[in-house]
Amino acid sequence: MGRKEGRREREASPGSNHMKSKSLGKNAIYNVIGQISSLVFSVILMPYLTRTLGSEGYGKFNYCLSICGYFLSVSALGISAYAIREISAIREDREKAYKIGRELFSLNILSAIIAYGLFFLMMLIWRPEGDYRDILLILSLEIVFRTVNRSWIYSAYEDFRFATIESILIHALRTVAIFLFVKSRDDLVVYAVITSACEALLAGIDCVYTSRHMRHGVTLDLKLSKHLVPVLIIFMSSITTSIYLDSDITMLGIFRGDVDVGIYKVSTQVYTMVKTILNAIVAVMIPRMSFLYNQNRIDDFTELTSRSVSMIVLLVVPALSGLYMIADDVVFWLAGEEFMAAAGPLRVLSFALLCATVGNICSNGVLLTIRKEKRSFLISLISAGVNILLNLFMIRRYTYIGAAITTVIAEIVVLALGLTWSRRYISFVVVMKKMLIAVLGSAGIILVCSWISTLGLGHIPGMIVKILLSCACYGVIIWLIPDTRRMIKSFWVRSS
Repeated sequence: MGRKEGRREREASPGSNHMKSKSLGKNAIYNVIGQISSLVFSVILMPYLTRTLGSEGYGKFNYCLSICGYFLSVSALGISAYAIREISAIREDREKAYKIGRELFSLNILSAIIAYGLFFLMMLIWRPEGDYRDILLILSLEIVFRTVNRSWIYSAYEDFRFATIESILIHALRTVAIFLFVKSRDDLVVYAVITSACEALLAGIDCVYTSRHMRHGVTLDLKLSKHLVPVLIIFMSSITTSIYLDSDITMLGIFRGDVDVGIYKVSTQVYTMVKTILNAIVAVMIPRMSFLYNQNRIDDFTELTSRSVSMIVLLVVPALSGLYMIADDVVFWLAGEEFMAAAGPLRVLSFALLCATVGNICSNGVLLTIRKEKRSFLISLISAGVNILLNLFMIRRYTYIGAAITTVIAEIVVLALGLTWSRRYISFVVVMKKMLIAVLGSAGIILVCSWISTLGLGHIPGMIVKILLSCACYGVIIWLIPDTRRMIKSFWVRSS
């Protein structure tokens, strides 16, 4: 469809007014604010928790968290991504959206029951004792809470404002509770209770608020013939992704012990903080991409995809450059001297940022939107296989550095396959122009950080100065290029 014809169809479509009222730039800002607030609270908590719990206690909790993560993936069953795609396309038809939402919510209840069954089977076979048993049982309650909250409704209806406010309040409450009640290395169970209690509160709020968009309902008619195959494909993609994301921690716990898990967890938390903020921008694109594709506005869909990749490239290249340069400083600030070894794997992981974020657009943005779930699943399956097989060798020999290297390799596989199967909808000429600009700006960041490192300012003052001057340097370089300046303005103003 030509661009002018696509514009006329948009104006005639019943959902166009709704879409125009939702600026992608503003949605991205809301979502990024939510993620930054999460980052801020993590930054506040992480130094306290690592010092209070110690490397062994911190590693033990995160080992249990990684185990529960597998069962949470089974419970989620890929329903969230599928629901966002399906409901975004028909959200103006309230009854039709409610019908699909009710079917998917009921399916989610069934998957949660199965997940709990598998969890208790694991507990009977493994028979963990002491803190391991108590922490696992408490954290498993999140299976229930995440099922009932229906948070996918926020994304389907692009209601990122409330989700952001809610996230900030819950994180603030959790932070206060941890400072009040987690006082020593013996308080691991208390930490687990606070974590699950906050999930319970979040579920309660979401149950009330999401009814504004879609009323509650369950049904025995799950329409399995319609939903099960695409949901299972997305689920298999999700579970394989979960396996390769959590397998590093799990295998480090098996082969090396809680101390190495604690050190590696610090590096992955910092890496995940940065990646989460970048992916927050991607998350607001997905409902709009689904809407445009289902309206058969392929030109607009391709333009939005190319614009999204270009924007991410402009952000992620300087982010990975800066993270590499301040790795020692940020680890010292967040975790202290006991965890300084985490700077090594963090530097390695910084190279995975570009592959992970652009790969996310290709896999979860493009391929799921155009109903190529099988290809998305294959990407996850292949990358998970590569990650696990390499971990068997790399972790035994190189511990947490080996785990970080395998993560980078797995993300390169994700990017390569994602770009191969999404290339029809991405203008590589546009993206490569932005890549060259980002590399030029990042060279300025490396020079600035290298110079500041020679001044002997110390870890924390030096880090602050590096971040401020690097942002100023990169911002000036980007703003001096007219084409990039126009793209950033259009991203903020335009809704589609």
